Amino acid sequence: MENNLNLPANVKRITHIGAIYGRVIAVNRKKLGIDQAELGKLVSMKQPAISRLERGETRLTIYDAENIAYALGMSWSELIQKIEKAKRAMWRAHVRILLDHVVQANPIAALDAAAMDQIIA
Repeated sequence: MENNLNLPANVKRITHIGAIYGRVIAVNRKKLGIDQAELGKLVSMKQPAISRLERGETRLTIYDAENIAYALGMSWSELIQKIEKAKRAMWRAHVRILLDHVVQANPIAALDAAAMDQIIA
């Protein structure tokens, strides 16, 4: 089954800040080779709570962000920088998808899309 962006149904779309910080936490946790239960032990949270955070289903408090950052071997500000970097990448991807649809609908707009790509890159 496909969605309106012609992406396969199994492609995970990251569309909100909760999903972004959750993804950043998951990626960095996996880099360390620890599972959700182990991260939970390090930050005094249960595995299901870590799972919900990584899926963006619960809000990340400043307290939890700081504890998780240190458990992942980084400072709170480093975690926030990674989240901001991921957020910018998400917006760039969204703009590119929108521009692709504009170009498909109106080939004359391709000139504008090319100019926009240079600005975004």
